[in-house]
Amino acid sequence: MNPQVILVTGANRGIGYGIVRSLLTTAPSHSIVYLTSRDVSRGQKAVTELSTIGGRSSNLVYHQLDITDEQSIDTLVNKIRNAHGRLDVLINNASIAGSNNELMVDVNYYGTLMVCKKFLPIIEKEHGRIVTIGSAIGHLAAFESEEIRNQLGNPELTLEELSALMDKYKADCKAGKASENGWPMAYAVTKAAETALSGILARKYPSLLVNVCCPGWVNTEMGASMGGKPPKTIDEGARIPVRLAINDLGGVSGGFWENPSVMDTGVGSISVW
Repeated sequence: MNPQVILVTGANRGIGYGIVRSLLTTAPSHSIVYLTSRDVSRGQKAVTELSTIGGRSSNLVYHQLDITDEQSIDTLVNKIRNAHGRLDVLINNASIAGSNNELMVDVNYYGTLMVCKKFLPIIEKEHGRIVTIGSAIGHLAAFESEEIRNQLGNPELTLEELSALMDKYKADCKAGKASENGWPMAYAVTKAAETALSGILARKYPSLLVNVCCPGWVNTEMGASMGGKPPKTIDEGARIPVRLAINDLGGVSGGFWENPSVMDTGVGSISVW
């Protein structure tokens, strides 16, 4: 495989950091890996730490990126276009959890959507890939409402319909009716939306490999917030995303990849969403 230009969002810590660390030794020789973060000092600190890794076959580059800031995204798109002419792999890792449901939608869904829209014109048309870090929490079974399940799982769902559904969720949250109307916790809603988005992009861009995965229950700040002690390291959590980014997938696109259990440390397989 030829050298790749790979971008990882939200990579100054956690699973994103683990993905970058793995790519530095497993990506095709002379590849360029962009580690991005919203906070510049934290991102530069991560790059300094990773620069000491031995056996690196790829080059590491830092660039600031806030996935909710259109100007921030445009700046990086132009940087990569001018420096390399294309992006081979986009790994959407940046996301948030917490108690602000509407902010979660804006970051996890709309931020990821904006990044995809902005980078798609420069993603390599013949072998480009988009990998999104989803979650088993966002399985359709989490939704009590059959109507919402059917809408999200509709194989003909459009981007406009998905965005309208997320706006409906935000409105239900504002009205205090989210649970009453069959919505699960906000993080699950946004991760389900990311999975649906991946399917839409896979259909719209059949020459690309567009997939989403659950990395498992990983020992990160976000993972620990779910309660208990997460059993997986960030390197173990990076295994499925890295596979989807650089390994032979047999042409599979539009898949949801996971291990049989969130505690398993394998490289994943396609699962029923």
